Amino acid sequence: MSPQPRLQVIGDGPRPPRGVTPPSGAGGERLLADVIVELGFAPREAVDRASEAARTPGRSLGEHLVEDGEVTEGELARAVAERYGLDHVDLTQFEVDPRATSLVPRSLAARHRAVPIAFDGDEEATVAVAMADPGDWLATDEIAGSAGLDIRPAVAASDDIVALLERLAEGGGGGVEPAAAEERSARRAHAAEKAPAGGPPASSQPSPPPASRSGGGLLEGELEVLRQELASAYARIEARDEELSATRRELTAAQRDLADARLDLAGARKGSAAG
Repeated sequence: MSPQPRLQVIGDGPRPPRGVTPPSGAGGERLLADVIVELGFAPREAVDRASEAARTPGRSLGEHLVEDGEVTEGELARAVAERYGLDHVDLTQFEVDPRATSLVPRSLAARHRAVPIAFDGDEEATVAVAMADPGDWLATDEIAGSAGLDIRPAVAASDDIVALLERLAEGGGGGVEPAAAEERSARRAHAAEKAPAGGPPASSQPSPPPASRSGGGLLEGELEVLRQELASAYARIEARDEELSATRRELTAAQRDLADARLDLAGARKGSAAG
């Protein structure tokens, strides 16, 4: 039996597994726009245009570049990985561990575009998760809670994640095999033993029913839920922008009142001195 795939810890080992590209550094210091240009995926002029377009809520810089044909989904994922200092995973090349993919419901993985793909380390207490957006902390928390393990994010192209979930839906049915379920329970128990006393227990979510093969694809209902969540998020952002504008107006008025009060005080002092 061939060994199960494991993602290389950054900086360890002679070479990464097939399909994995480690980052050149720790990440966090460069903007995504600069990384895309430095990697040669798009010219500066195109990136600047996309950056300007992304100022209007609706699409991100990367989405504009992909829509304009300036970069591919794979190139965008590679740049995002470099930006965050994470491994990039080409899911068309990497050998995914089915035991890892069974750790979370497909509906949760589809909603967050994040799927466990391999165990990281000999004790299998950490699972590597391929994510389209590693900056989505809500996704990170929910995937970790459902898996009952620590997770180490990696970055994969969004369309490759969707394709992987579609393959899993077509080939794996809706449930988890008994042996996989026992492994999952054992890992959660092991994680609970390692967790600090008084910490919250790992959440347990049932596996979803088999995905329908009719209707042309993956979980259209989940996509609609995602659209609704995005619309709600944009509405909250707009409301906060309005609150911020109102606060700024109030601050400006207060500063003017303070300046007027200072002028009045100075005038009063002059009058008192002259008298």
